[in-house]
Amino acid sequence: MRAKFINEILSPNRDLFEQFKKIFFEVKDSGTNDPFYELNARLNPLNISLQDFKNHFDALPPQERAAFMNANMIPELGVRVFKYEPEQNQIQIIVDETFDDKFIYMSNNRLEHFLNFMWSAFGHETIHMEQTKRMKVKQNPSFNSHDEYFKNKQEIMALAFSFVEESRNIFNDKQILDILKGKLKPIRQPMLLKIYKDLDSESYKLFTKYVYKYLMQEKE
Repeated sequence: MRAKFINEILSPNRDLFEQFKKIFFEVKDSGTNDPFYELNARLNPLNISLQDFKNHFDALPPQERAAFMNANMIPELGVRVFKYEPEQNQIQIIVDETFDDKFIYMSNNRLEHFLNFMWSAFGHETIHMEQTKRMKVKQNPSFNSHDEYFKNKQEIMALAFSFVEESRNIFNDKQILDILKGKLKPIRQPMLLKIYKDLDSESYKLFTKYVYKYLMQEKE
C-alpha cells in the first residue's frame, strides 16, 4: 500500500450498495425460480457477482480451505463469504447451494434485514476496490498467516470500517470511543479490537486511528 493511505481513509461506496439492494428486491419481486442466474445478470455490469461456494472452495489452495470452510456470514441466506478480486475488479459474494430456496421463500422484510446486515462486509470490499484504483501497481495479496493478514495496511483500513459498522449494531458512537479508551468494558470485548490489541503496537495504533476517523467521518 502506498504511504498516503496511512493518513487518508477511503469511504465505502454506499451508492453501489443501494443499487445492489435495489436489484435484489427487483429480482425477488419478479418471481424468478433461478435467482442466482437473474441476480448475476443484473449485478455483473456493476462489477458484482455471486459465486458458487463448492466451485470456489474446490479451486482454493489446500492451506486456505480450512479457514474458508468455516466461514458462514449469513447462514439464513446461504451467504458464506464476501471478497474483492482485484484482477477482475469484482466484488464476489460466495453463496452455497441453499441460496436459491432461501432467497425465494424469504419475506421482503427479512430480506431487508439481511441486506442491511451485509453493509459492513460490502462496504469493506468497496474500500478495497477504491484502494486498488489508487495504487500504481495492482496487488492481489496472499497471506501466509493470521498475523500477516491483520497487519496488512489495506486490511487494517477496511477492517476498521467493519469494526465501526458492526459495533454500531450494539453501541452508540460515544460508547465505541469509550471502549477504545478503556472507559467502557463490555462483557464481551469486540473480536477485532481484541485481535489488534494482541498484535504489535504499530498495527493497533493504526487500526484505532482509522476507527476514530470512520466514527468522525459521518459527523463532518
